[in-house]
Amino acid sequence: MKVRSQPEDIHREVVSKGFYFADDAVTGLRIEKLVQQQAPLTSANGLKFCHSNVVNHHVIRPYFMTFFDHFGLILYRSLGPLGADYCYKTSVARPNRDSIFVHLVGKGTRMIVWEGSHLHSLDYHKSDRNLWWVPSESLKEAGVNPVEVSFKQGGFIITDPRTCFSVKEGFTVTLGFGNPDVLAKWGRIELAATMEMHKIVGDMLSPRFEMNVRFVPPEYS
Repeated sequence: MKVRSQPEDIHREVVSKGFYFADDAVTGLRIEKLVQQQAPLTSANGLKFCHSNVVNHHVIRPYFMTFFDHFGLILYRSLGPLGADYCYKTSVARPNRDSIFVHLVGKGTRMIVWEGSHLHSLDYHKSDRNLWWVPSESLKEAGVNPVEVSFKQGGFIITDPRTCFSVKEGFTVTLGFGNPDVLAKWGRIELAATMEMHKIVGDMLSPRFEMNVRFVPPEYS
């Protein structure tokens, strides 16, 4: 059965709680296939996975089209168990209007997401994971609650980038998307300069979506 939700419902959850999640067995199966192929995320199969599961996803894409006027890919990575709580952006007083992150979740994955953490100024520490580490004491002092989310068959979580989270079991494929101002600040994702990769990227582009990538000789990708 397909996951169905209106963009307005997703937006309401992300604004108030900091995240929206859904079980999605199709996503779980596709992640499992990607792992079996041992395909790097920046390979041809990795990009096709990104296209099917986010850029062309029947729930995620409509939400992005209401949230952004123009947007592009800024981050594409995998995450395993973290052992602590992290976020991608420190909290500010004004609402988040420039970026959204999506965790595609594999079968049997268990995560903790701190509801409302995006609305508080917390004790942030830059980590070597290219994430902001937030001590659990800071989250508890802010009065926010940890929500455990388990995915038996896989699924996805759409988050405000300031929302704190931790992967407890399993792993996620995480993608970040931002507006033109954010795209200008983030480094480009390097891809092999092959005809196949150029075609895949070209197929993903649209008047409102771009890939923040740089093509390099295959031996350097």
